Amino acid sequence: MLNTSPRKRPLRRLIFPILLMIVIYVLLGNARSVAENPFFPGASISVNRIVPVLGGVLFGPWAGLAVGLLGTAFNAVSPGGGYFEWLSILPHALMGLAAGILARMTPTPLPMLAVYLGIALQAAAFWIAGETSWIELSRSNFIWRQLSDGLVTIMAALVVAALFRITAASVRD
Repeated sequence: MLNTSPRKRPLRRLIFPILLMIVIYVLLGNARSVAENPFFPGASISVNRIVPVLGGVLFGPWAGLAVGLLGTAFNAVSPGGGYFEWLSILPHALMGLAAGILARMTPTPLPMLAVYLGIALQAAAFWIAGETSWIELSRSNFIWRQLSDGLVTIMAALVVAALFRITAASVRD
């Protein structure tokens, strides 16, 4: 049986998956077919927030941190990046770290809730930078939109994580 526990992987075996996830993060971040965020003009909906969560869940907290930190930083300097991406570096890094820590302590669906930590930290970063106000953040349509975006991200992450584990198990057998 394949052991997909993040605790059992030596660092050298994590370098390729981390690099691959960083590339996926940047590719998703540059996919400009993604709808513009209706709450933050100039920002897009964060479809790439799934990647640090998967990094943490599948490969451990340090992988989630590295994918969130480096993926967001590279995306910020890429052609599709921008000011909002710079504000998202710390939230996405901490989201990946939290997902990895939760993956060590709880069953698979629960670590995906780290997405909401990332959403909250991202909203706080936008507020601190003066890009939004507490009034805007407290509006029910903003809250419901973030809750639904988070739920879609969680469902997608669960499917991708399951497919990864099934594929990894079949390759090992």
